[in-house]
Amino acid sequence: MPRYLLQYRVQTCLTSKANVDLSFEGHNGTFLFSQKHANDTTVLVEIELLSANNRDAQALAASFLLPQILDSLSFSTGTPLLLEQCELVLKDEAGSQKRRVIHVTKRNVPSPVELSDEHRAETQTLLGKNEQLSLSLCWYRYALYRNLALDRFLFQWLGFESLAGQTQVHVPCSNCGHINSHSGSDKQKAYELYSSADPRTSKQTFNRDIWGEMRNAVFHGNRYPVPTFLTGLVPVNETLRRACEIEISKRAHLDERSRARHNVESIYYFHNFIEWTTAKPESPFAFDFPSKALSEMVEHGLAGSVGVNFPESSGFSILNYEPDSREW
Repeated sequence: MPRYLLQYRVQTCLTSKANVDLSFEGHNGTFLFSQKHANDTTVLVEIELLSANNRDAQALAASFLLPQILDSLSFSTGTPLLLEQCELVLKDEAGSQKRRVIHVTKRNVPSPVELSDEHRAETQTLLGKNEQLSLSLCWYRYALYRNLALDRFLFQWLGFESLAGQTQVHVPCSNCGHINSHSGSDKQKAYELYSSADPRTSKQTFNRDIWGEMRNAVFHGNRYPVPTFLTGLVPVNETLRRACEIEISKRAHLDERSRARHNVESIYYFHNFIEWTTAKPESPFAFDFPSKALSEMVEHGLAGSVGVNFPESSGFSILNYEPDSREW
């Protein structure tokens, strides 16, 4: 089975004069603190593992191994740690001069939004309804500021459920049949709000998958947030946001319109799968790929362009990330 070396970017305020190794389930995660500069807010974490292909290797590292290492380190140090993107994937190809690498570059671009007269007038209208909508507007704002799917779902759901309101929930006793009542979230109203934004979702699907699985997993904390679960939250977050917008607009007597979600900045990830000739064919993992040229390509907007060779002297070629890298 092939051996892979992966490097992930981790947000952290931790520092160390030397690299730090932490082992879990027979795998060693190395925090490359020796490469971290004084003002850096991130550090690279390197891990090697055996896997059928690079996709399975990344899934194992990002879903299981590295999150659990970060969980324990965060508890021990009292510092936040956030696993970001996988920046580098190398395959053990000792003996081969032709090498391949998956290289990922992140780019942040400010996203200014012009404040219009319509925005100002609408805001003034909402302030006139503040007593009715203050809580749902508060959670809506908190949700917009969150970029992580889990965080956004939490606050978007709080706003969504505040709009659905409360009702009396009647539960029969399993022993005597006596009906016990208590105040709880109005699931029926919640479904009506959700279906206003997505009429294709049946009540059964909403109760089972969205209210039952996603809501309970997030708020009860009974499921580890693996990437597949987080990915599933993304489209639901958008539907919840849209449902809140429809209901808030209705209650505030605003004109119904499409509302785009804006971020303070846009984040772009450039995935490149390249091939080059290494000067060290005897090394299992070759690090002499043209990283500087790749960075220049991102700046020139050429990242991901199949067949581009930039600059002329770089000596590498860009392959098709999909599907060429899938089984590599």
